[in-house]
Amino acid sequence: MEMKIFKWCIENDIRVYPKPISSGKKPKVYIVLEYKGQIKQGEKIYEQSSVEYHNKVKEIYEWAYNNAKETLKRQQRIKVDNSP
Repeated sequence: MEMKIFKWCIENDIRVYPKPISSGKKPKVYIVLEYKGQIKQGEKIYEQSSVEYHNKVKEIYEWAYNNAKETLKRQQRIKVDNSP
């Protein structure tokens, strides 16, 4: 994942993080996506240190970045179209 995507997401209140399903050393986790206080927890369980987990986190950050950027562009176009 490019650092600019991660930085942009953090600056725009988008976070992706693990939520352990149990206590202990390196428990299995769900992936959580948080956007401006809204929380969406995935259903799949991952090993924290697995390549699959890290690839999924990267994929989610990239998805969130692309969708949020597009939404902001649409909102800006609407503002310009509705300005006096």
